[in-house]
Amino acid sequence: MVLRLITTPPPDPVATVVDDAVRRVRCAAHRLPRGELVHPAAITAAVDRFAQDAEDLLGRTVAQEFHLFRTERDAPADPASTTALAAFDAHLRAGGVDQLWRTYPVAARRLDRLAADRLDQLTTILTVLAVDAPRLHALGLLPPGPLTAIDIAHGDPHDGGRRVATLTVDDAASPSLVVKPRSADPDDLLGRIVALLDADTAGDHLRLPRCMAASTGDLSWHEFVSATTLPDDADAAARFHRRAGRMLAVFTALGSTDGHAENVVAAGDHPVPVDVETLLHPATENPATADPLTCALADGPLGTTMLPTGSPSSSMAALSRAGTRTPGGADAHRHVHRGTDAWTVAAVPATVTATAHRPTAPGTSVPVPLTDHVDDVVTGFHTAVRDLARRRDEIHRLLDDARATTCRRVVRPTAVYTAFLDAARHPRYLTDAAEAERLFRLLPESATGTAAVTEAEIAALLRGDVPRFADRVDAPPPVGPTPLARAHRCLDTLIRTPPAALEHLVRSALAGVDTPSRSAPARTAATDLQAALQDPDPRSGLARIERRLAARTVRQGGAGPALGTLDALPGASPDADPVLTAGDRTLYHGGGTALLGAALARIRPTPARRRRLADAAAAVTRHAEDQVLDLREGVPAETGRAWCPFTGALGTVWLLRELAGSGDRAVGARTRDAADRLLTTVLDTAVGPDRLDVVGGLAGGVVVLTEFGLADHPAVRSAADRLAAALHGGEIRERGLAHGVDGLAWALARVDGHAHRARLVDLPDDATAGDSWRRGAAGSSWCRGAAGLALCHTEIALAAGDTPAAVAAAATVPEPLETDDSLCHGETGVVAILRRLALLLAPVAPDAAADLDEQADRRARELQDRIRRAGYATGHPGHVGVTTFMTGVAGIAFGRVLTESRSSVTDAVDLPDPIALRPSRVAREG
Repeated sequence: MVLRLITTPPPDPVATVVDDAVRRVRCAAHRLPRGELVHPAAITAAVDRFAQDAEDLLGRTVAQEFHLFRTERDAPADPASTTALAAFDAHLRAGGVDQLWRTYPVAARRLDRLAADRLDQLTTILTVLAVDAPRLHALGLLPPGPLTAIDIAHGDPHDGGRRVATLTVDDAASPSLVVKPRSADPDDLLGRIVALLDADTAGDHLRLPRCMAASTGDLSWHEFVSATTLPDDADAAARFHRRAGRMLAVFTALGSTDGHAENVVAAGDHPVPVDVETLLHPATENPATADPLTCALADGPLGTTMLPTGSPSSSMAALSRAGTRTPGGADAHRHVHRGTDAWTVAAVPATVTATAHRPTAPGTSVPVPLTDHVDDVVTGFHTAVRDLARRRDEIHRLLDDARATTCRRVVRPTAVYTAFLDAARHPRYLTDAAEAERLFRLLPESATGTAAVTEAEIAALLRGDVPRFADRVDAPPPVGPTPLARAHRCLDTLIRTPPAALEHLVRSALAGVDTPSRSAPARTAATDLQAALQDPDPRSGLARIERRLAARTVRQGGAGPALGTLDALPGASPDADPVLTAGDRTLYHGGGTALLGAALARIRPTPARRRRLADAAAAVTRHAEDQVLDLREGVPAETGRAWCPFTGALGTVWLLRELAGSGDRAVGARTRDAADRLLTTVLDTAVGPDRLDVVGGLAGGVVVLTEFGLADHPAVRSAADRLAAALHGGEIRERGLAHGVDGLAWALARVDGHAHRARLVDLPDDATAGDSWRRGAAGSSWCRGAAGLALCHTEIALAAGDTPAAVAAAATVPEPLETDDSLCHGETGVVAILRRLALLLAPVAPDAAADLDEQADRRARELQDRIRRAGYATGHPGHVGVTTFMTGVAGIAFGRVLTESRSSVTDAVDLPDPIALRPSRVAREG
C-alpha cells in the first residue's frame, strides 16, 4: 500500500472576501463572444488577473479585520499556527463577508466598479480583435495560432480602469501583441520623423515598434518588444549607445518628457522606445513661478528623462544603470506571514527593478557599463543634432501636419497619484466616501494646472483611476505654449545651442552613473570661466569671474547683474545667446555671487564695481522685504526655512550685512536697515523649522546668530535646547557638518553653556576612535565629508578646553577623495577648512597650525593645476555645471581669495567665511 500525504493549503481570507466578485466576473467573461481565435484559457488568464487586483484592493482591510478578530479572542500571533486564521475564514464564510461590506461600503463599491470596468475592457478587446485580426495577421503583428492569455495589468488604470494589456499566442514564452487604450498618432509621427533622419544615416538606424490603429479610435495595437542580448560582434555595444544618443537628440528636439527606463527596451543593439504618448508635451514648468534655469533645463536633454538628474540609486532614466531603485516618497505594502496566525501587512520603502533598458553581452546577464560608452552616446547625439539641422524645415512641416495628433499631458508625476491611491486603500478611507475625498483634497494645485484640473484629478482618484489628460497638440494647455509650439521651439533651440554646451550637459548628467550611491561631475574646459580661474592672481581671477557673471545676467535680462547666474551651459561663448542662465537670490546659489562684488569693492573698488554692488544690494533688499511680508503672513515655504543660513531668511540677513559694509553710505544704510528688520522678524516669528541641520535649518541659524552676538537671545536659547534634545534623542542619524548630527553638536558648541552637551558626540581622541569617526563620513568634503567633521570636532573640543582632542580632530582631514572643485562638495571647501583649522589652532597649537597651513598651500596648488590641465568641475542636482556660489564657479573664485595665503592675509581682506558660517568683521561689528 502506498500512502500519499495530502497537504491542505492554508485558508486565505482575502480570497474568500473577493470570491463572489471573481465568480461573477468569471461567469460573465466566459459568456462573452470570443470567436475561434481566442482560447478559453485567455479568458481564464484575464479573470485570474482580476482576482489578483481585487485582492490587492482589499488585502489591508481584511488583514486589519483579522487582527481585530484574533485580538478579541486573545489568540497569539503565531507564525507556526493557522488556528485563528481558519476560524476567521470560517467566520467570513458564515456571514462575515456581508458584515465586512456593511462596515466598508466604499470597498464594496470600488470592488464592483473594478469588476465592471474589467469586463468592459475585456469586451472591447475581444470585439475589436475580431475585426482587426486579419490586418494584424497580414502585418505580422499577430502570429498564427490561438490566443491563450490576455493580461490586463500593465501601466496605470485610466478613464474607467482601462489599462495596457498584452496578448499571448499559443502559450508562447512572451506576449506577441500589446493593446493600448489610446491613439497610435504619436507613434506614427515619431515614425515619420525617424524615417526622415534615417535617410541621412548610413548606419545606426533607430528601431521603433510596429503599430496599427485599431478599428476604434481609442485603441491601438503595438508590437511587443522583448529584451534580448547584444549581437556577437565587437561594435554592438557602441552601436547601442550611439543609437541611444540619437534617440536622446530626437526626444529633445520634440520636447518629449517620458524617456524613463520602463519605456525603453534593449532589444539587441537597439534601444527601443515602447511608450511615446508624451512625444509632444506642454511645458513641465510654469514660467511664472519657476526660475528660468529650471524652465530651460526642462526644454533640453534633461527634460526628456532619458538622462539621470539625481542619485543613481533612485534614477529611473533610460540612460541609467540596471538594478533596483528606491525612488523615495512612497511605501509599498507587503503581506508578512500570510497564511498563518501572525499574518499582517507591513509598509516598506517602494522599490522599482529596471533591467530591460540596459544591453547585455551574449552569454551573460551582466549589463554593459554605461560609463564605458559615454563617448558613444555623445557621438550619436551630435550626429542626430546635425541631421535634425539639415532636415529642420521638413521636420517643422511634419509637426504642422500633425496638429491633430493627440498626446498625453502629464500634470504631475504619476507616482504622486499612485501614492494617494495606495493610501486610499487604508481601511479608514474605505468606510466613508467623505473620508476618501478629504484625503484626495490634500492634493495641491500643480504648477502647470488650474483649479479645474485639480478637481478633475480628484474626480479620477475617487473612481480609483490615475488621472490622464490628453488633447490635440495644438490645443492650449493651462500654462505656457501648446505642445506643438513647444516642439517647434525645442527643435530650434537644440539646433542653435553650441555643441560644446550640449556635450557638457550630457556628459555631466552621465558622469558617475554606474556608481550606486554618488554621481561625479564632469569637468569643463576651454571656456572663459576656466581661463579666469587659471589667473595666477586669485584677486584678478575673482574680478574676471565677477565681470563675466554680470555680463551673462545682463544679457539674459535677469534679476540684476550682481545677483549672479546659474550658467548650466558654460560652453556657450560670451557673444552667443546664453541658453541656460537665471538669477537666484539665496546665499547658497546665485545670491552668494554678490559676495564677489562685495569682496572686490573692499579689495579694489572701482565705480563700475560699486554700481554693480548697488544693484545687487537693491535686489537683495527687495527680496528681504518680500521675506518680511511672507514671514509675518505665515507663508509655510518661508517660515519653514526662516532660520536657514543658506537658502532662507538668515542667509539674506548675512548677505545684506556683507553688502552694507562694501558700498556707499546711502546704500549701506538702506541695506543695514533691511537686514535689521528681517532679522527682527525672524526672531519674532520663530517657529519650529522644517529641518534641524546646518544647511537647511535650525543648527545653521544658531551658528549665524551666535556670530552676530545673539547667543543669549531667548529664541536662540530655545533653539539650542531643541537641538540638544534632537541630538541626544537620536532624531538625526546621518553624520556630517551640513546635514548630520555633527553639525548639531557644532552649533551647540557656539552657544555659551552648551559645550558639555556637544561633547556627548564622540570625539576622535585617539587613532582608533579617529578611524571609526572618519568612517562615518561620505568623502572628504565640507558638507558630508571628513573635512566638515574635522571642523566640527575641532571647534567643539576647543569650546570644551580640550586642546589635544582639537589637534587630533584637525589632523583627520584626508587627502582628496572628491572629483568636485566647489566649496560645498569639493576641494575648494576642503582647502578653506584647512585654513580655518590653522586659524583656530594657531593660539593653542602653533606647530599643528603651521602643518595645516602647509597642507592648504599644497592642495591649493594641486587644485589650481588640475583646473588648468583638465578644467573645473562643479555641479548642482544632476551635476550640471553651474556658476553659483556654494556649488559653482563663483565659489571656487571666492575660495581662491579666501585661502590664497595664510590666515593673516584673509583677515586683512576681511572676507566672510561661508565654510565656517563666520561673517566678515565689518558685518559682525555693524
